[in-house]
Amino acid sequence: MIPAATHKLSRIALLALLGLAVSPLTSGCSASEDSIAPPRDRLYHPAGLAVDPSGDWLYVANANADLRYGNGSLVALDLEKADALIAAGPGGRPDYCTTSALSPGTLLCDEENSDLLEKTSTVRIGNFAGELRYLPRPGGGRLITAVRGDPSVTWADVSVASGKPVLTCAKTASSTTGLATTCDETHRITSVARVPATASATDDALRLPGEPFGLSIDETLELGYVTHLSTGHVTLLDLRGSLPAPLAIDFRAGFFTANSAGDLTAYAVQPRTPGNPDGLIYLTSRTAARIATFRVTSALPPPASEARTGSRLVPGPTFDLPAQFVATGSPADVRGIAFADAGDRAYVLSRAPAQVMVLDTSIDAATGLPRNQLVDQIEVCAQPSLLRVRESAAGTRVYVVCFAAGQVWVVDPGAARVVDVIDTGRGPNAIAIRETPTPRAYVANFVDATISVIDLAPGPTEHDVLMQIGTQVARP
Repeated sequence: MIPAATHKLSRIALLALLGLAVSPLTSGCSASEDSIAPPRDRLYHPAGLAVDPSGDWLYVANANADLRYGNGSLVALDLEKADALIAAGPGGRPDYCTTSALSPGTLLCDEENSDLLEKTSTVRIGNFAGELRYLPRPGGGRLITAVRGDPSVTWADVSVASGKPVLTCAKTASSTTGLATTCDETHRITSVARVPATASATDDALRLPGEPFGLSIDETLELGYVTHLSTGHVTLLDLRGSLPAPLAIDFRAGFFTANSAGDLTAYAVQPRTPGNPDGLIYLTSRTAARIATFRVTSALPPPASEARTGSRLVPGPTFDLPAQFVATGSPADVRGIAFADAGDRAYVLSRAPAQVMVLDTSIDAATGLPRNQLVDQIEVCAQPSLLRVRESAAGTRVYVVCFAAGQVWVVDPGAARVVDVIDTGRGPNAIAIRETPTPRAYVANFVDATISVIDLAPGPTEHDVLMQIGTQVARP
């Protein structure tokens, strides 16, 4: 068992996991990085997940939310080996795996004393990393994560050598024995390079806004969108593979107004129709019962030799959620948004009250704009963190991650009901879905420092937790 003291969260950790502001003074670390370097082979407050297109590797952003170590990290988990362990019978499993006494169908595996984490792939990043995304590129990919402790958008190139991922985020690897490479300044986006720069812009105006948090990527347009918790800004990223490094090329606020307490946030961001250069991108806030939208001018990627001079964020229509959505005297808190049916349905996750709202976002022929009409409300768990939508032969399913309950709730929006509840571990706060070679969901349990592997294949074990990685580790 994991000692309870290990997971006694500090005030800083609680702020981080709830998506609240963290002061720059508390997000740093006074000790040297080398003296308390993060381990290469450990999960600690995992906060972001991304599966590579092959389905062979799961990348994890460790947030280091209690500042136990000098850095957060990016680690690579071998899903091919995890699949083999799940498929093997009791006699074919190594000593670092046991069967759960409470749930005999769940395999518990120690990540430190196994080869599930590819230790040579670990790199060090800043503290309080959040959402993690994988952008495919020729010969590999690029990992991109919003890091609140810097603040920055940190990135690392991924290539595969001898079947193992190699993460590159520094000009030279660390020369200190036993330590992972630290991502250097060239791999941390900390400023916005508007092209051409406006004559009135000051150095301060071009700094990356604080508290980068939400992250969405449009692979076709090679654009990225970053939300900022404490300022309500959105930052636009140029992610073209022809560039030597990704760039932040625009940022804008004013999508929401501050609430009565003076709070202003931008939280989740998602394109309605990825790949559409004229499409709307939707934006939520934890402090407003409203959905904002924006477009990107000159969204199509220009030739490799040209800069994206005309790409700017342009506010679009906004719409208020129904009055009954927020109880009198309660703050608005909209956590997530995702689309299905080619953009004609939106699923919006609220904490106050806790529910999934189903919106008709099909295009109105008269106006040429999405209808944005509420068609259903489905009650879910208290304190939901985020949602993901999966479309398969069985229909659309919405997976709601429930931080406080330690569960994932499975919603069938067609039937407007919850069809399953999955116990995952303490503090689930991220989910990634893999379709091949076997459909599975991976949930990062922030408090437990574990990854739960959930079966998504139709059959008797659908929605069962097949494996938990990290459960049996005895922390010092």
